[in-house]
Amino acid sequence: MQVNPWDPHTFVLLILGFVTLFLVVGYFKGLLWFQQARTSATDNWLVSFQQKDLASGGWFHRFGKPVAVLNVAVFLSHIVVMNLGVLSPFQFFVYIFVFYIPIQLILVIISFAIIARVNRQPESKENET
Repeated sequence: MQVNPWDPHTFVLLILGFVTLFLVVGYFKGLLWFQQARTSATDNWLVSFQQKDLASGGWFHRFGKPVAVLNVAVFLSHIVVMNLGVLSPFQFFVYIFVFYIPIQLILVIISFAIIARVNRQPESKENET
């Protein structure tokens, strides 16, 4: 049986597989929403990252989220362009090496810089109840 890459069943199976993997990993690492009733909120990486982000002036909230959205948009544009099949080899070369790779590289560097800036903030010693 051959499966077309654009088969809707394949797409649904990939999404279900990702959600299942996300939930399993999140459960075993204690990151799911119903596992957050701990005595100290700073035990959770997501909560401590949020506190560090607030201490850094909200860099991830202000700049990191838009950069992540741009990164996803560029990735989706790559998928669309690759499946159009109307580009000549020269246009394809220009798209990949002049647009896609430099833009992705710039966005990844900016993302790592923002996350590094947020993670440089000291741990908060406050216990939230």
